[in-house]
Amino acid sequence: MIEFPSPASYIMTAPGAGAIGMIRVAGPNVSERLRDCLRLRQKPRIEPTVTSSLRLGALVDGDEVIDEVLICERVAGPSSVIDLTLHGGMRILERALEVFDRRGIPPAPSSHSLAAVWPAQTLIEIEALQGMIRATTFRAVRFLADQRVRLPKFLARLSNPVMIGEAECKEELQSLVERSTAGRRLAQGATVVLVGPPNSGKSTLFNRLVGRSAAVVSPIAGTTRDWVDSTVEMEGAPIRLMDTAGSHQTEDPLEKIAIGRAAEITGTADLVVIVLDGSSAVSADRREAFVFSLGEPSCLVVMNKADQAGNACREIGIEGLSDPIWVSAATGIGTDRLVRRILRRLGLEPGCESDPCLFTQRQARIGSDILDAWPESPGSARRRIRASLLAPAVESAALTGLE
Repeated sequence: MIEFPSPASYIMTAPGAGAIGMIRVAGPNVSERLRDCLRLRQKPRIEPTVTSSLRLGALVDGDEVIDEVLICERVAGPSSVIDLTLHGGMRILERALEVFDRRGIPPAPSSHSLAAVWPAQTLIEIEALQGMIRATTFRAVRFLADQRVRLPKFLARLSNPVMIGEAECKEELQSLVERSTAGRRLAQGATVVLVGPPNSGKSTLFNRLVGRSAAVVSPIAGTTRDWVDSTVEMEGAPIRLMDTAGSHQTEDPLEKIAIGRAAEITGTADLVVIVLDGSSAVSADRREAFVFSLGEPSCLVVMNKADQAGNACREIGIEGLSDPIWVSAATGIGTDRLVRRILRRLGLEPGCESDPCLFTQRQARIGSDILDAWPESPGSARRRIRASLLAPAVESAALTGLE
């Protein structure tokens, strides 16, 4: 049992709406502090001598009943632990923390909450557990659970001069840093933005990839006045897909604002998918200008309306653009190939997570700093790996979540 030197409260369940929520209250004399705010059905108050008891009661604030609650109390030496199960609305949990705070049981930082649930040896384990709480796909959870064990072992090997030479150590660390972008995208999700001229079929393609009618589709130019987004799962990878207003010259002030917002979103995306109307050979020059204005090949170019495009349109293509993806958003033709290409460009093709991988900005930043300082002090690299990347959880600063 972990010893809690001072009273504190911990939200144990993931953030956001849920059916239930759990709060752990732990520390010396917490039973006494909670006597007047926990009203038990079977007994008038908590008995400090009872261990591992489960009782039904209510959390109250004066005369107000905040919520019905299941109370599981455990007493271990100087530290008591009381787990409270309430309904999962965030406001209910916040009200509970406010009540406890007024009784000298303040909320603890998030990293301490995790340590109270899952004792961890390294900060990497805490970061993996935080990521698992927030993960939205099974593949992401499995990746983080694997890295929670695999990455500390791999870093321990790199920091041991008996097990690996200096040159190989640097090469392995360089590979870890290079894989970190894909690791963060798999753990936290990647953002993919659809852009293109009006009536190129962006919204239809967005709906096709999302699997439902999330964006309004209309033959009228400028229908999409603001971005629309939805989280989708592509081969198990969490992807935030965004549809934006069509980019074109306009005097409409609302359209100008929408186009400006689309440009801002595009600048922060992990991948930009340019959707062009592939059914018209006349607009080939305009299509080419649009692609290069966004900096292809950093973008992925899709020629939509393949079901309407004749051979002449397909042969024109775009000069300098290799292998554009032809799809029909209306029928679904080519969208499987598009998904595979998106994952490949993001580094998230199936199997990419088979190796040890850094998966937070903190980890990647430390790895890069060690590599940058390597020429001046190669002997200290192993010490920095142990001190920074393998930092013990109990000595780390409080975390606010995955970076």
